[in-house]
Amino acid sequence: MCVSRCLRCVGVSLVPMAIVCILCNILLLVPELKIQFLLDGHVTREATWATGLWGSGFLVLLGARAFVQSSRTRGCCAFRSQVTSGSTPSRTDFHHRCFFYQSEIWKPHICIFLTRVSCSRCCQSYHVSLLQMLCQLLYSCLCLLSAASCSLVSATGLSQGPLCLYNDSSGPTWGVPLQPLPGRHSGYLFNRTLWSGVCLEPSSVVQWNLVLFSVMGTVSGLQTVLCGANILNSILGLILGRGLSHSKISPVSV
Repeated sequence: MCVSRCLRCVGVSLVPMAIVCILCNILLLVPELKIQFLLDGHVTREATWATGLWGSGFLVLLGARAFVQSSRTRGCCAFRSQVTSGSTPSRTDFHHRCFFYQSEIWKPHICIFLTRVSCSRCCQSYHVSLLQMLCQLLYSCLCLLSAASCSLVSATGLSQGPLCLYNDSSGPTWGVPLQPLPGRHSGYLFNRTLWSGVCLEPSSVVQWNLVLFSVMGTVSGLQTVLCGANILNSILGLILGRGLSHSKISPVSV
């Protein structure tokens, strides 16, 4: 298992998801692809909160960029090598692992060319690696909160229904006629007869919001799961190091 590889996979997976959320939120702001509804304030309230733009969109993209960049950093714990019998380990071989092998230097049958300078650099790199993993943990928490908020807002917008022009007792008016009411109806999601017979403008706004909120809610939910898994991954990286390798040192003849 390699924590750095998991960081890279999560970061790469979050990018297309964030782009989908951004596109869905933009389309929710322009029913019928007409900006006039947005300028007049006739857009569903949950869409104007733009959680798909700043939440599951830009903040998640920022976190994904940090995950991918961090996965490319090679430090003490990301080093993988195997020194076998008959070969002499070089200074480079132990540069990244000397922090863990300092207690083994006293063994006379292992030829290790280490200096105080190289060990000092390695220890410094080790602490930098821990700091980077802590930053990834904070980024993961930020992405989880932003994606979860987008998922919650999408579910709310989906259940409440769209803002549209409909016929009221006093005439055509703008409102949310499909929201669940105790003495009226339990909602429109499972009653398809309400999809086309209530809202006058924008046309097909019910299907428009239904599809886009469903896609954005599902994608942001997947982002929440990935970010939650990445939190556990980052905690594992803080405790055990970035890479759990199978590096080992065998005795060599001097």
